Amino acid sequence: MRNTSVFPRPVERSVLRKEYPLSIVAAALFIVLALFNPFSSSLYLSRVDGIALLAVFTWFLISTIRKGKRETPAEETPADGTKQFPLSKGIILAAVGLAAVIAGGQLVVNNVSEIAASFGVSQTLIGLTIVAIGTSLPELVTSIAAALKGETDIAVGNVIGSNIFNLLFVLGASVTINPIKTEWISVYDAAILVAVSLFAMIPALQKKEIRRVWGILFILLYAAYTAYLLIR
Repeated sequence: MRNTSVFPRPVERSVLRKEYPLSIVAAALFIVLALFNPFSSSLYLSRVDGIALLAVFTWFLISTIRKGKRETPAEETPADGTKQFPLSKGIILAAVGLAAVIAGGQLVVNNVSEIAASFGVSQTLIGLTIVAIGTSLPELVTSIAAALKGETDIAVGNVIGSNIFNLLFVLGASVTINPIKTEWISVYDAAILVAVSLFAMIPALQKKEIRRVWGILFILLYAAYTAYLLIR
Protein backbone atom coordinates (compact mmCIF):
# COMPACT_ATOMS: atom_id res chain seq x y z
CA MET A 1 0.00 0.00 0.00
CA ARG A 2 1.17 3.53 -0.73
CA ASN A 3 0.99 6.78 1.18
CA THR A 4 -2.01 7.09 3.53
CA SER A 5 -0.67 9.79 5.85
CA VAL A 6 -2.29 12.75 4.05
CA PHE A 7 -5.84 11.76 5.06
CA PRO A 8 -7.34 8.70 6.75
CA ARG A 9 -8.92 6.49 4.10
CA PRO A 10 -12.08 4.47 4.63
CA VAL A 11 -12.07 1.11 2.86
CA GLU A 12 -15.31 -0.23 1.42
CA ARG A 13 -16.44 -3.68 2.51
CA SER A 14 -16.71 -4.81 -1.13
CA VAL A 15 -13.06 -3.89 -1.71
CA LEU A 16 -12.02 -5.95 1.30
CA ARG A 17 -13.99 -8.91 -0.02
CA LYS A 18 -12.70 -8.92 -3.60
CA GLU A 19 -10.16 -6.39 -4.91
CA TYR A 20 -7.83 -6.33 -1.92
CA PRO A 21 -7.60 -10.14 -1.60
CA LEU A 22 -7.09 -10.40 -5.36
CA SER A 23 -4.07 -8.08 -5.18
CA ILE A 24 -2.55 -10.43 -2.58
CA VAL A 25 -3.47 -13.52 -4.62
CA ALA A 26 -1.83 -11.96 -7.69
CA ALA A 27 1.49 -11.60 -5.84
CA ALA A 28 1.19 -15.12 -4.46
CA LEU A 29 0.39 -16.41 -7.95
CA PHE A 30 3.63 -14.96 -9.26
CA ILE A 31 5.54 -16.86 -6.57
CA VAL A 32 3.76 -20.13 -7.36
CA LEU A 33 4.28 -19.82 -11.12
CA ALA A 34 7.96 -18.96 -10.68
CA LEU A 35 8.64 -21.82 -8.26
CA PHE A 36 6.60 -24.59 -9.82
CA ASN A 37 7.22 -24.53 -13.54
CA PRO A 38 7.13 -27.86 -15.43
CA PHE A 39 8.90 -26.30 -18.42
CA SER A 40 12.13 -25.48 -16.58
CA SER A 41 14.10 -26.63 -13.54
CA SER A 42 15.09 -23.02 -12.82
CA LEU A 43 12.92 -20.09 -11.78
CA TYR A 44 11.16 -19.25 -15.01
CA LEU A 45 7.96 -17.64 -16.26
CA SER A 46 6.75 -19.13 -19.54
CA ARG A 47 4.19 -17.96 -22.07
CA VAL A 48 1.69 -20.31 -20.45
CA ASP A 49 2.24 -18.48 -17.16
CA GLY A 50 1.74 -15.16 -18.92
CA ILE A 51 -1.52 -16.35 -20.47
CA ALA A 52 -2.68 -17.56 -17.05
CA LEU A 53 -1.99 -14.14 -15.53
CA LEU A 54 -3.82 -12.43 -18.40
CA ALA A 55 -6.77 -14.79 -17.99
CA VAL A 56 -7.12 -13.86 -14.32
CA PHE A 57 -6.85 -10.17 -15.23
CA THR A 58 -9.54 -10.55 -17.90
CA TRP A 59 -11.87 -12.16 -15.37
CA PHE A 60 -11.17 -9.33 -12.93
CA LEU A 61 -11.79 -6.65 -15.57
CA ILE A 62 -15.08 -8.16 -16.74
CA SER A 63 -16.38 -8.67 -13.20
CA THR A 64 -15.36 -5.12 -12.23
CA ILE A 65 -17.19 -3.63 -15.22
CA ARG A 66 -20.30 -5.63 -14.39
CA LYS A 67 -20.08 -4.55 -10.76
CA GLY A 68 -19.69 -0.92 -11.83
CA LYS A 69 -22.78 -1.10 -14.02
CA ARG A 70 -24.84 -2.53 -11.17
CA GLU A 71 -23.67 0.11 -8.70
CA THR A 72 -23.78 3.18 -10.96
CA PRO A 73 -26.08 5.70 -9.23
CA ALA A 74 -28.78 7.57 -11.08
CA GLU A 75 -27.78 10.98 -12.39
CA GLU A 76 -28.39 13.63 -9.80
CA THR A 77 -28.39 17.43 -9.77
CA PRO A 78 -25.97 18.95 -7.24
CA ALA A 79 -27.85 20.08 -4.14
CA ASP A 80 -25.98 23.38 -3.97
CA GLY A 81 -27.11 24.35 -7.45
CA THR A 82 -23.60 24.37 -8.94
CA LYS A 83 -23.20 23.65 -12.62
CA GLN A 84 -22.29 20.08 -13.46
CA PHE A 85 -18.86 19.54 -14.99
CA PRO A 86 -19.22 18.84 -18.76
CA LEU A 87 -18.33 15.24 -19.60
CA SER A 88 -16.35 16.21 -22.72
CA LYS A 89 -14.25 18.71 -20.77
CA GLY A 90 -13.67 16.13 -18.04
CA ILE A 91 -12.45 13.55 -20.56
CA ILE A 92 -10.07 16.05 -22.20
CA LEU A 93 -8.62 17.26 -18.90
CA ALA A 94 -8.26 13.67 -17.63
CA ALA A 95 -6.42 12.70 -20.83
CA VAL A 96 -4.10 15.70 -20.57
CA GLY A 97 -3.44 14.99 -16.90
CA LEU A 98 -2.75 11.32 -17.62
CA ALA A 99 -0.32 12.22 -20.40
CA ALA A 100 1.47 14.68 -18.11
CA VAL A 101 1.95 12.25 -15.23
CA ILE A 102 3.10 9.49 -17.62
CA ALA A 103 5.60 11.81 -19.29
CA GLY A 104 6.84 13.04 -15.92
CA GLY A 105 7.26 9.50 -14.65
CA GLN A 106 9.21 8.51 -17.77
CA LEU A 107 11.54 11.49 -17.42
CA VAL A 108 12.27 10.57 -13.82
CA VAL A 109 12.85 6.89 -14.59
CA ASN A 110 15.00 7.38 -17.70
CA ASN A 111 17.29 10.05 -16.30
CA VAL A 112 17.70 8.74 -12.78
CA SER A 113 18.23 5.17 -14.05
CA GLU A 114 21.08 6.36 -16.26
CA ILE A 115 22.67 8.16 -13.32
CA ALA A 116 22.37 5.07 -11.11
CA ALA A 117 23.71 2.77 -13.83
CA SER A 118 26.76 5.01 -14.23
CA PHE A 119 27.59 4.22 -10.59
CA GLY A 120 27.41 0.48 -11.24
CA VAL A 121 24.12 -0.16 -9.43
CA SER A 122 22.46 -3.47 -10.34
CA GLN A 123 19.38 -3.53 -12.58
CA THR A 124 17.41 -5.34 -9.87
CA LEU A 125 18.13 -2.58 -7.38
CA ILE A 126 17.27 0.07 -9.97
CA GLY A 127 13.98 -1.67 -10.74
CA LEU A 128 13.00 -2.06 -7.09
CA THR A 129 13.87 1.50 -6.11
CA ILE A 130 14.32 4.15 -8.80
CA VAL A 131 12.04 2.69 -11.47
CA ALA A 132 9.45 1.64 -8.89
CA ILE A 133 9.39 5.10 -7.32
CA GLY A 134 9.36 6.85 -10.71
CA THR A 135 6.49 4.79 -12.08
CA SER A 136 4.59 5.20 -8.81
CA LEU A 137 4.81 9.00 -8.79
CA PRO A 138 1.68 9.37 -10.98
CA GLU A 139 -0.21 7.08 -8.60
CA LEU A 140 1.04 9.02 -5.59
CA VAL A 141 0.00 12.35 -7.09
CA THR A 142 -3.39 10.96 -8.12
CA SER A 143 -4.05 9.42 -4.69
CA ILE A 144 -3.08 12.60 -2.82
CA ALA A 145 -5.20 14.75 -5.15
CA ALA A 146 -8.17 12.41 -4.68
CA ALA A 147 -7.70 12.40 -0.90
CA LEU A 148 -7.55 16.22 -0.77
CA LYS A 149 -10.84 16.36 -2.67
CA GLY A 150 -12.41 13.80 -0.35
CA GLU A 151 -12.60 11.16 -3.11
CA THR A 152 -11.22 8.42 -0.89
CA ASP A 153 -12.73 5.63 -2.99
CA ILE A 154 -10.66 6.79 -5.96
CA ALA A 155 -7.53 7.00 -3.81
CA VAL A 156 -7.89 3.48 -2.42
CA GLY A 157 -9.02 2.03 -5.75
CA ASN A 158 -6.04 3.60 -7.50
CA VAL A 159 -3.57 1.85 -5.19
CA ILE A 160 -5.19 -1.58 -5.22
CA GLY A 161 -6.06 -1.43 -8.92
CA SER A 162 -2.49 -0.49 -9.77
CA ASN A 163 -1.12 -3.50 -7.91
CA ILE A 164 -3.53 -5.84 -9.68
CA PHE A 165 -2.86 -4.26 -13.09
CA ASN A 166 0.93 -4.48 -12.70
CA LEU A 167 1.01 -8.06 -11.42
CA LEU A 168 -1.58 -9.55 -13.75
CA PHE A 169 -1.61 -7.45 -16.93
CA VAL A 170 1.83 -5.84 -17.18
CA LEU A 171 3.71 -8.93 -16.02
CA GLY A 172 1.35 -11.26 -17.89
CA ALA A 173 1.68 -9.37 -21.17
CA SER A 174 5.47 -9.11 -20.82
CA VAL A 175 5.89 -12.83 -20.15
CA THR A 176 3.49 -13.78 -22.95
CA ILE A 177 5.54 -11.76 -25.42
CA ASN A 178 8.91 -12.89 -24.09
CA PRO A 179 9.29 -15.55 -21.34
CA ILE A 180 11.69 -14.46 -18.63
CA LYS A 181 13.99 -16.15 -16.17
CA THR A 182 13.42 -14.93 -12.65
CA GLU A 183 15.68 -14.97 -9.61
CA TRP A 184 15.21 -16.05 -6.02
CA ILE A 185 15.61 -12.47 -4.94
CA SER A 186 12.46 -11.58 -6.90
CA VAL A 187 10.58 -14.37 -5.14
CA TYR A 188 11.73 -13.02 -1.78
CA ASP A 189 10.55 -9.52 -2.71
CA ALA A 190 7.16 -10.87 -3.82
CA ALA A 191 6.87 -12.70 -0.48
CA ILE A 192 7.56 -9.41 1.31
CA LEU A 193 4.82 -7.80 -0.77
CA VAL A 194 2.36 -10.50 0.29
CA ALA A 195 3.37 -10.13 3.94
CA VAL A 196 3.03 -6.32 3.92
CA SER A 197 -0.32 -6.53 2.11
CA LEU A 198 -1.64 -8.94 4.74
CA PHE A 199 -0.32 -6.64 7.47
CA ALA A 200 -2.09 -3.68 5.86
CA MET A 201 -5.39 -5.56 6.07
CA ILE A 202 -5.31 -5.36 9.87
CA PRO A 203 -6.48 -1.72 10.17
CA ALA A 204 -8.80 -2.11 7.18
CA LEU A 205 -10.58 -5.07 8.74
CA GLN A 206 -10.63 -3.65 12.28
CA LYS A 207 -11.69 -0.06 11.61
CA LYS A 208 -12.72 -0.21 7.93
CA GLU A 209 -10.26 2.67 7.64
CA ILE A 210 -6.52 3.19 7.24
CA ARG A 211 -5.55 6.03 9.56
CA ARG A 212 -2.59 8.41 9.62
CA VAL A 213 -0.60 6.42 12.14
CA TRP A 214 -0.75 3.39 9.85
CA GLY A 215 0.22 5.51 6.86
CA ILE A 216 3.29 6.74 8.72
CA LEU A 217 4.10 3.17 9.75
CA PHE A 218 3.90 2.00 6.13
CA ILE A 219 6.26 4.78 5.04
CA LEU A 220 8.74 3.74 7.74
CA LEU A 221 8.45 0.12 6.62
CA TYR A 222 9.18 1.14 3.04
CA ALA A 223 12.21 3.14 4.20
CA ALA A 224 13.45 0.05 6.07
CA TYR A 225 12.87 -2.11 2.99
CA THR A 226 14.78 0.35 0.82
CA ALA A 227 17.67 0.29 3.28
CA TYR A 228 17.58 -3.52 3.12
CA LEU A 229 17.80 -3.38 -0.68
CA LEU A 230 20.84 -1.13 -0.53
CA ILE A 231 22.80 -3.35 1.84
CA ARG A 232 21.85 -6.85 0.68
